[in-house]
Formats: sequence, C-alpha cells, structure tokens
Amino acid sequence: MKKVNTGKWFAFSAAIWYALGAVLEIVSIIIVAIDLSKYGAAPMTRLVFEQLIDLIVMIGLSVTLFTRNKIAVLCAASVQVSSCIVRMIAGAGISGLLSAFPYLAIIALIVLVMKRHRIAPKLWFLPAVIGAVAAVSLKIYNWCNFGFDLSDLFVTLLSMLKAVPFLLVGLWLKADFSAAKATPQIASAPDQPRDDVPKQPVVSAVVSAPDQTAAPPPYRQNTVIPPRVAPDASSIAADLKVYKELLDSGIITQEDFDAKKKQLLGLD
Repeated sequence: MKKVNTGKWFAFSAAIWYALGAVLEIVSIIIVAIDLSKYGAAPMTRLVFEQLIDLIVMIGLSVTLFTRNKIAVLCAASVQVSSCIVRMIAGAGISGLLSAFPYLAIIALIVLVMKRHRIAPKLWFLPAVIGAVAAVSLKIYNWCNFGFDLSDLFVTLLSMLKAVPFLLVGLWLKADFSAAKATPQIASAPDQPRDDVPKQPVVSAVVSAPDQTAAPPPYRQNTVIPPRVAPDASSIAADLKVYKELLDSGIITQEDFDAKKKQLLGLD
C-alpha cells in the first residue's frame, strides 16, 4: 500500500490559506483607497504601500508553498521580515517587531530542516506558537493604548487565525524532514562487479597426485598438473583433454601445453 505524502497536503493547505489572505488583502487595499476621508492622503499612501508589500509576500508564499521549494519560501519570509523591520523603523513600533517574529521562526526552521538537524522536527510548532502569541500581544498592546471594547475580543480571536498558516508550514517541514530521514539509501548490489577491485582469475584445481617429473610454471604456484597414469591411448587422450581445458582457461600457456603434449606423446 502506497504511503500518503502528508507533507505535500500541508504545504498545499498553507498555500491556499495564503492565497485567501492575498484576496482579503486586495479587498482591504481597495477599501483603504476609497476611504480617503478617514486616513488622509499621507497616511493612506503609507498604509497602501505596506499592504502592497504584504500582498506580494502572501502571493509569493502561496506560489512557493505550492511548489514546495524551501529556498523560495525562505526568501519570501525574509522579504516579509525586512518589511516588518522597515515598518518598525518608520514608526510602527512594536507592531512591526511582533509581525516579524513568526517569519523569523519559519526561516530558522527551514534552515534546520535543510541542514538535517535532528532538533528540527521537534520545533515544528514554533512558528505557529510565536504567531499566536504575537497576535495576542499586539492586541493587548492596542488595548493598553486605545482602550478595550467587547468587539475587540472577537477581532483578537480572528487575529489568532493568522497562526494557522504558520502551523501548516511547520507540519509540512516536519513531514518533509521525516520522509527524507525514512528514505533508505540505495546501496550497490553485493554481486555487482566493481571497477576498483581487480578481478581474480578462477583457478580450477585438478585433484591428483603431484607430478614428480614436471614442475608447474613459477607464476602459477597453485596449479597442479596431473601426471600421466598409464601409457595407453585412453589415458593420453584424457590428459590432453585436461591440459586443453587448462589452456582454454588461461591457466597454462601455449608453450606449456605443447611441451606437455610432446611429453605425453613421447616426442621429446
């Protein structure tokens, strides 16, 4: 039974979530652009610019998560972190800093997964937890400065939904890490010939009494040449057949075979 790749579906779910976020961001930009009387020209321009950056990042995260390209996701998260830092310097203050933390956690988790660090699957929940804590902290900060309203409680609960894509990204990275770790390494077959190992010739030894009259060649120490048992024709033919097989196998040379043939036939 084929194992389901859960990491792929986590990545696709996060991509869909960011795509929906991009649609909502477009609607928000349109509303802000129409409501000029509320924001004024200068604040509206800065707000629309910040929302455009968020829109580009969300589209980038959606596309990169669909392709499951970790480096591309890391780059998109880095762009969002840079945008948050710029907002913080421009006057957004703590809100810009808190918005950067979840994406910093994603960057750190991707780096750990790519380096195959064993602690990576244990930290999969970190971006989601940081995202939820950052959203709640931002709302508490706003309550302290602008007062609390019951409607803000509902808005706070909705803001915590921003942690959902961080949760899905963490689950994707965890599943990807586990799948890569479980993939067996392909080893070469034991009977497969290797080029770096010199091939040894197979020597077929003939079990018989050693020949006292003819010594084996000096470079073939393990070769035992069978003696001539009887001077009859059948024995000579059998011996010649044995030496012919040794010649064909490359164990003895043509000169050795000719010399032994002459000896058996009494021609020397």
